[in-house]
Amino acid sequence: MPGGRPGGGLRLIPLAGLHWGGPVRSPAAPRSPRVRGDHVLLRPTGGTVAIMFPGHHHALPAGRIAFIPAGTAFSLNPPPEVHGLALLIPPAMCRGLTLPQGLRHGLPGAADAELLDAAMTALGAGMPRAPAQDAATARGLGLIAAVLSRLGDGQGAGLAPSAPSPAGLAEARALTGHFLQLAQAELQSGQTIAELALRLGCSQAQLDRACRLSRGRSALELLYDLRLQCASKALRDGDLPMAQIAARLGYSGLGHFMRAFLAATGRTPQAYRALMRETHSRPGDRPAG
Repeated sequence: MPGGRPGGGLRLIPLAGLHWGGPVRSPAAPRSPRVRGDHVLLRPTGGTVAIMFPGHHHALPAGRIAFIPAGTAFSLNPPPEVHGLALLIPPAMCRGLTLPQGLRHGLPGAADAELLDAAMTALGAGMPRAPAQDAATARGLGLIAAVLSRLGDGQGAGLAPSAPSPAGLAEARALTGHFLQLAQAELQSGQTIAELALRLGCSQAQLDRACRLSRGRSALELLYDLRLQCASKALRDGDLPMAQIAARLGYSGLGHFMRAFLAATGRTPQAYRALMRETHSRPGDRPAG
């Protein structure tokens, strides 16, 4: 990795040089996922890179792109033969932009691929950044946000080999969306998947199939992901005590919350909150004006 800390500035580096994760415990063991303080945009042009998340991994082949938002726990150990670029973006540079809240990946169209490559190259060529480049930087990041917004769902890893019908996929996406809305509203109550499925008018098996079809994850895995996302947002954007966050999100207690968060992100809730505040308060990360 080049010098500098995560979140320390906009950087464009060779994808093969982006190694991230916890310490290597043995030559055969992969790095454990760790949280980064900056957004990461991956653009492989040759070979395949595996992105490791807590409990699952995603293979990103050449031609596709992946956006990993700040605060996401992941590890990356690209093989030397992988070609492509990685853009590291401080969140403070993205104020006013609508970016994905979770992993977004997919195959951009030909026109979008050209826009993306031009934007990444221009942003990389502008390092180190000067005040006069702020407008150009904003335009480049805006183009990237637009390309990401036009990607497909990007959550289909693990689908069955036979493609579902458009109507079946639409129904699965609708049911999964209703499930996530209800689950978020009922986090504090700690309702089970079976109870949530009953309220949605389906069986637990039907709900699980819809979640796997539309998101490539089981209903329980999506519930865990949702709880973790809400915990990350509460830690990042507010000052609620840890015990109050744990209670609001349906954890059985403070210890359960701390263990689950550490296992998923590689950091304690306190360390994550400190990292996010440090990242957003660095003077060098604030946009001019």
